Amino acid sequence: MSSGKPARPRKRPTFEELPEVMKVQDAARYLGVAPSTIYEAVRRGEFPALRLGQRVVISRWHLAQALGIGEEGERRVVVSPETRRPA
Repeated sequence: MSSGKPARPRKRPTFEELPEVMKVQDAARYLGVAPSTIYEAVRRGEFPALRLGQRVVISRWHLAQALGIGEEGERRVVVSPETRRPA
């Protein structure tokens, strides 16, 4: 039985609010994508994750690395040798 109030959508957590190790659903909510998108990227090896039997978990550190942000959530610019311009 419902109380008549519409369900409140979950707010997107800040990077600092994410747990150190999270479920795919938590990472998907933070990124604003469907969990199936994360599972598919993990399957293709495009997104770092840890498999624990049937369970897939993502560390906040790996999420930061994949997004190019620091542990505190600040944006970091990473220049690889392939993208660096010649002097």
